[in-house]
Amino acid sequence: QVQPLLKRCLEKEPKKRLRDIGDMELLLNRDSELPSRDSDGAGPSRLRWLWPTAAALFALALGVVSYRHVTEEQPRVVKVSVLPPDKATIVGNSLPAVSPDGRRLAFAATLDGKTELWVRDLDSLAARSLTGTEGAYDPFWSPDSRSIAFFANGKLKKIEVAGGPALTLCDTTAPPRGGSWSKNDVIVFAINGGANFRVSAAGGIATPVTEIDRASGENSHRFPWFLPDGRHFLYSAFAGAEKSAVYIGDIDSKSGVKNRQRILAGNSMAVYAAPGTLLFVRDRTLMAQPFDAAKLQTIGDAVPIAEQIDSGGNIGAQYQFSVSQNGVLAYSSGGATGGYQLTWADRSGKVAGTAGPPGTYSDFRLSPDEKRITFDRVAANNQDIWVMDLARGVTSRLTFDPAPDNLPMWSPDGLRILYANNRSGGFDLYGKAATGAGQEEVLVKMGTPTGWGTSWSRDGRFVMYQVPGAKTGYDLWIAPQFGDRKPFSYLQTQFNEGDGTFSPDGRWVAYVSDESGRNEIYVQAFPLSGAKFQISTGGGAEPQWRRDGTELFYRSADGNLMAVPVKSGTTFETGIPKSLFPVTVAGGGPGLHNYAVSNDGQRFLVTASAGGEKSVPMTVVLNWPAALKK
Repeated sequence: QVQPLLKRCLEKEPKKRLRDIGDMELLLNRDSELPSRDSDGAGPSRLRWLWPTAAALFALALGVVSYRHVTEEQPRVVKVSVLPPDKATIVGNSLPAVSPDGRRLAFAATLDGKTELWVRDLDSLAARSLTGTEGAYDPFWSPDSRSIAFFANGKLKKIEVAGGPALTLCDTTAPPRGGSWSKNDVIVFAINGGANFRVSAAGGIATPVTEIDRASGENSHRFPWFLPDGRHFLYSAFAGAEKSAVYIGDIDSKSGVKNRQRILAGNSMAVYAAPGTLLFVRDRTLMAQPFDAAKLQTIGDAVPIAEQIDSGGNIGAQYQFSVSQNGVLAYSSGGATGGYQLTWADRSGKVAGTAGPPGTYSDFRLSPDEKRITFDRVAANNQDIWVMDLARGVTSRLTFDPAPDNLPMWSPDGLRILYANNRSGGFDLYGKAATGAGQEEVLVKMGTPTGWGTSWSRDGRFVMYQVPGAKTGYDLWIAPQFGDRKPFSYLQTQFNEGDGTFSPDGRWVAYVSDESGRNEIYVQAFPLSGAKFQISTGGGAEPQWRRDGTELFYRSADGNLMAVPVKSGTTFETGIPKSLFPVTVAGGGPGLHNYAVSNDGQRFLVTASAGGEKSVPMTVVLNWPAALKK
């Protein structure tokens, strides 16, 4: 009789367990099952012995049942650290992504100069890289947790976690700002300086689904996140420190300025977690606020759940956190404000000195006299142009406009800096004295959703810039700085052309094109003559000339800095590319520069991890909603 009792007390299924002492009595008083011992009187005596024994066992079993009940009803909050892969660094301006089922964590990391997607199964001790994801950043998962979408080399792609090739879904036409994949196999993604776009998860043409309110100072929509209905999505409208807010968009009807719904004020991305919580960042504190997904409104107050959340470097509204739909949260916190050190390296990669303090340098250009750099940086939630004196390590801010100023470059004489800004509703190129004195002026009127300068000829006569075409992807244009200054197209094809840079003698242009199916380096004459030379064969980005025109440098697809001997003049000759050393990629996306070349071609200014935000481990929290109930 005791064995059935214990079995019922320890039953895992709550409906099959004993409820109270009455159930125990029923089990013990089954006279028909008791053996007859009337002849020697042992029956009643044994029954009297069974009662106290059974009661003690029941008390013990009840304790076990109570413990199980408590642990089942009140799951523990568990925190674990996820370290970067061995000898790799996690890319700090790329978002981490927890799979919807909470089983995996995806992130971008750089190893030996090569940036790829990595996936860590949370029941495993090591992460694995996904082949075919070179240059990837900002991953996000399919609803079934089987595939990952990501951005790389000006395209939106997807790949199955179990293996297989990376498939291109569409062009992105500008540096992306996050994406989300709905249960209806629709993807919404955002681009820098532009709106949110939708595209089928099977691929196709991307079309806008939100409208930027230029009149109120908005300049970009960022970091969409689908709500459970697969139709509505959250997104951040970036408008500087004071006016940024989170809105709800609708993929079935273009979300114009007048019919959109504001949910939260503040310059932060926001994500939804089942069964009903919004997560966002306020003053680097991760906040959780109840949210009714059916009524599309917040309810109750926001409460803090983690502190010192790291930002996305130079990317406004981006913070390093992600959440599953079943109680798993991942975030990076406590990182330094800048995680890279500018370093001088020789042709073998040996460190020859440092320049300036650690900081965020996802795009920088070396001045013609090699004494300064210019770069863009987010400060007080606004992106502006800065100049650093390399010898003294002193930085000064050049621009202060609330609209983003980015992707700067030097004039040939080093007296002015050219940069992009969209304060007029479309991006134009502005010029300002490198000392900060005087007023800025519009040098190139582009008026496009995105665009930036790529090169300024040494004689000062031509500015080359990159803009998206209506049907041609990225194109390269020329803006004369004399005469009527009327711009004209240089390369405008069905493929993407970018990163154009004039040779020192102004007769040739090195650029990047994906006409072969992936980005490679090419050289063509200026003006165009039909002469064309392919420089790289294993992928390439960021072409730069040696000042005397005898070498061409670029960054290969596997992250190595390459040097190619060339002869340029009325004719052009090219030698065999030679690998020099791996280059750390501090920033992904078109237009960004991750290295600079000295005038003699013997030294290179590159970035190295400074032990800041790019190297800290990520924290993974299991059952994080339980902390809200304390």
